[in-house]
Order: sequence, then C-alpha cells, then structure tokens
Amino acid sequence: MSLTYAVVGARWDGVARTELWGEWACVKLRTDGVTWREIDGEMVILDLSSSTYLRTNQTGSTLLRLLAEETSVDELADGLMAAYGIPAEQASTDVDAFLEMLREKNLLDTAGAR
Repeated sequence: MSLTYAVVGARWDGVARTELWGEWACVKLRTDGVTWREIDGEMVILDLSSSTYLRTNQTGSTLLRLLAEETSVDELADGLMAAYGIPAEQASTDVDAFLEMLREKNLLDTAGAR
C-alpha cells in the first residue's frame, strides 16, 4: 500500500490540527529491521535492511518516542506543543515535515493503515 502525502493544514485557532495522508490517521515507527537508541537526548535510528542511518535532534526524539506506539498525527502535534510550548500551526508543520522524512526513508509502519 502506498502512502500519499497531502497536507490539509491546521486552522489558525489551533482547534483542528493537520489532517495528513488521507486514510492514515495513525502512524507508527517501523520495527521490522529497525533499531534505535537515545543518546544524550537525541535518537539514532538504523534501518538494518537498507543500512540507512538517521540521527534526530531533541524535537525529532520527542516525536520518535511517541511513534514507538501507534499514535495519531494530532497526538504528535500535541506532544510538541506540550514539550516545547509552540503554537499549533508550527507543531503541525513540524510533524508533517518529520513524518514525510520518515516516509521517504521507509521508516513508518504501513501495515496498520486505516
């Protein structure tokens, strides 16, 4: 199943978060062939099947901890707002960009698509 990236966006008042990827209301980090560790507040991810290495900053680490379990895009944005006190629009934009990067690197679990 292919993953389609289509950002609708967040309302300015922050009530409605980003609606992302059509039927993909929930996302999760892929576990098959992927290992990750937290080192000094940053995450290091290794995709063993493609030998891809990824290192995140603290914001990415916050999102990856949430992505260890299936979570909604709204919950990811809420996690950033709670951790960093940023506005809903910025949190949604950051989540969208991070998920797109993970999708491009084939690091999201596609088995749980709704």
